[in-house]
Amino acid sequence: MATPGTSQSLSLPPGLDALLAVVHVHGGYVNKLHNWIQESKRGLVTDDITWPESSTGRDSDIEWTVICVVKGERQGTGTAHTKKLAKDIAAKEALINLRGPEPEAGAQAA
Repeated sequence: MATPGTSQSLSLPPGLDALLAVVHVHGGYVNKLHNWIQESKRGLVTDDITWPESSTGRDSDIEWTVICVVKGERQGTGTAHTKKLAKDIAAKEALINLRGPEPEAGAQAA
């Protein structure tokens, strides 16, 4: 796991964007991040999150990079061929950096 404020960028091969977009839309990591912040009792509010974004490439092959910054510290970075997916990837990475990974489906608590 990356140390808070020093995350690694998750980047996906172009062919996987469409498939993973479906997973991320249903996963809704931006909403999960907002909910976690509101429920975490860590003195954070959703206004503490900023989403700087940039793009490279031509209109027909644009690649978006979105960074999730919480209280001035980079917590997640996502890169994809849609801005929405890049933001969702960044939100997922931020959640992992802030609260740890989600338990895998079917995993039993110790």
